[in-house]
Amino acid sequence: MCVSSAATVIDSVSVVESTRYQTAFVINDDSKLIGIVTNGDIRRYIISGGKMEAPVVNCMNRHFRAAPANTSREGILKIMDLGYSVVPIIDDNGRYVDFFAFGRTNVLAETKTTIRARAPVRISFFGGGSDLISYYNHRDGLVLSASIAKFAHCTLSPRSDGKITVNSQDLGVSEYFESPEAFRDSQPQTLASAVLKAIEVDSGFDLHVYSDVPIGSGLGGSSAVATSIIAAFNELRSSRWTSFDIAELAFMAERLLFGVAGGWQDQYACSFGGFNLIEFKSTETVVNPIRLDPDIVSELECSLALVNTKRSRDSGKLHQNHTEDQSTEKEKTLTRMVDFCRKMHRHLIKGELTDFGIGLNEAWELKRNAFPGATDPSVDAIYECAKQAGALGGKLLGGGMGGYFLFFVDPGQRPYLAAELESKFGLQVERIFFENHGARSWRAPI
Repeated sequence: MCVSSAATVIDSVSVVESTRYQTAFVINDDSKLIGIVTNGDIRRYIISGGKMEAPVVNCMNRHFRAAPANTSREGILKIMDLGYSVVPIIDDNGRYVDFFAFGRTNVLAETKTTIRARAPVRISFFGGGSDLISYYNHRDGLVLSASIAKFAHCTLSPRSDGKITVNSQDLGVSEYFESPEAFRDSQPQTLASAVLKAIEVDSGFDLHVYSDVPIGSGLGGSSAVATSIIAAFNELRSSRWTSFDIAELAFMAERLLFGVAGGWQDQYACSFGGFNLIEFKSTETVVNPIRLDPDIVSELECSLALVNTKRSRDSGKLHQNHTEDQSTEKEKTLTRMVDFCRKMHRHLIKGELTDFGIGLNEAWELKRNAFPGATDPSVDAIYECAKQAGALGGKLLGGGMGGYFLFFVDPGQRPYLAAELESKFGLQVERIFFENHGARSWRAPI
């Protein structure tokens, strides 16, 4: 795109014609930009009697508009709004650096850009287990879930030196790579690096990831982490991934590359956000957003309680056991759970929340029958205490054996429930606030 000020007009023609922008930038011996020459400038010069062997400075436009290298995209667009189709970028000494034009994506490398992203965790009300491929490969699965205002967070800062650092705060693990090539040759040590493998990163950056929920919470936290990372990189793309794309990439990273066994619901719940009835078929996944009256949502927030059992669990091992158990009796129970999920969906959209809360108890009993390894006597003791303290129903979230309990209780009984669980087990009751948005990303102000 550049020609020397000592070049001839005919020398500049080949440069101008070599690009679709039909423009060349004229620079002197110090690389300072002194003019711009276009196809039109050359034609007008020849028509007026100019010679092709003359210096290009004879026909170049000296009255051009350039932008300093630190000019924002908005500032450059305002220059273009004045009628300029190509805007050269210069440094503090007036030397040519790059140029901006419509349709060009590799300009103004924003190495100072900081990307933030977050993805919500989810609570699964009904249908969990039917999202395992061992089930829905033969008959359709169905899950009713909602995202809540607890998040996995991600900060992404591009680097110009090609180096890659990945900090997973919750694990206390940091990874470092000298180049994208070194990263591609490595084995993923954390879920974060498995996600980066899935999206095939090819440049340098610093990545920092942390979560509002502990590891093994049963809230789909690992899927929220994967989804938030993908959302951060999506912010840099000109062709954006859809919510389905993000969910599928997260599944690829978590289940296939990192090798954690599990179902398919978490990635879609974190990517889409809100209340959803998710259908799992052998050939596709269908996410059906649920629009609820705001009063129903508010009453549900008052009636639901989260209780951390303070027991972590290996969700991958639990799901692996669930997948390997393909007994006829288990399949029948899962089919009952799918049918029950449809029934509870109707109660929810009609605002029949007492029936919805009682249904959680029935769903928990079904889950215990389908997955005996989901509970043990100490977990059962917490559940029975909550029932005696006024909970109409509840369930252990995720694969079981630990993480968070979800209880439905009349708001007037909530203080008593909290007091009983704290006095007998030292457990705290947390409030739930629903989150309508799924994975989000934005550029942090600098």
